[in-house]
Amino acid sequence: MHCYFNTNKVITAAVLAVFSTTLFFACTKDNKQTQQDVDDNAVIRLAAQQAVASETYDDVFDVTLALNANNQGSLGRRSSEFQDVISQKIWYCGSASVSIVPLDLETWPKTVTVDFDAGCTDSSRVRSGKMKIVLSAPLLSTNSTATVTFENYKVNNVAVQGEVLITNLSANNVFKYSTKVTEGKLTYGDTLWVKYNGIKTVEQTAGSATPLNLLDDVYAVSGNATVENSDGNGASVNITSPLVRKLNCGYVSQGTMDIVVYGNAASIDYGNGDCDNKAMMTYKNKQIEITLPN
Repeated sequence: MHCYFNTNKVITAAVLAVFSTTLFFACTKDNKQTQQDVDDNAVIRLAAQQAVASETYDDVFDVTLALNANNQGSLGRRSSEFQDVISQKIWYCGSASVSIVPLDLETWPKTVTVDFDAGCTDSSRVRSGKMKIVLSAPLLSTNSTATVTFENYKVNNVAVQGEVLITNLSANNVFKYSTKVTEGKLTYGDTLWVKYNGIKTVEQTAGSATPLNLLDDVYAVSGNATVENSDGNGASVNITSPLVRKLNCGYVSQGTMDIVVYGNAASIDYGNGDCDNKAMMTYKNKQIEITLPN
């Protein structure tokens, strides 16, 4: 996602005048206009960066869930099923390797390492490095947890750091999870970064009757987050309409959220359910299309 947006600026040039008072007021007016534009650009840029960070860490939940489905096999599902999912071309690199320690049916916790190696591509998303997942129990078991950390992990050459804690809150045959991102950070190159912390609730709304088939799973996501960037700006984030994630898609396809920066609110609309990597941001009278990580 290229998230460094600039809105069109209209800068009124100060006209040279004989009288210094006229020149003074013209320059003052121009400075106010320029400062307002900079503030607007900061809000737009941070809102776009937040959308990318949110999508990146939501994707971590998707990857983790794909490794766990029921009480079969060493992970709570058949050991071959991760490759079955890959072969159906959802959104993971087909060359990723998975290791499980210990590799048996009884011993918990387990450490699962998903290794994307030096880089592999799926749906134009290039992944590299490793995700490490510590499972307290099969993730479909109520109260089980998965703690995810990263080792030189990158998506589209953006470094991903932090910890993601996934907790199973399921009850009454309804699958439900919480996800907590702590000290999340995306780093672009040497100097640009975005920090992200958030708590979300993820509830399954379709596909629970077929736990061995991920392709029909649909989840509704609610929650809030905070974000800051290397520009020195920060924002609070609130999901105003549940975000819809279909596991046969890999992107949020519906829902809205608000991002508040310095008291100024921007909104992001993920669309009407179509599977694409687009979202529309609205701020004041500006609308900008955001491209999420492919």
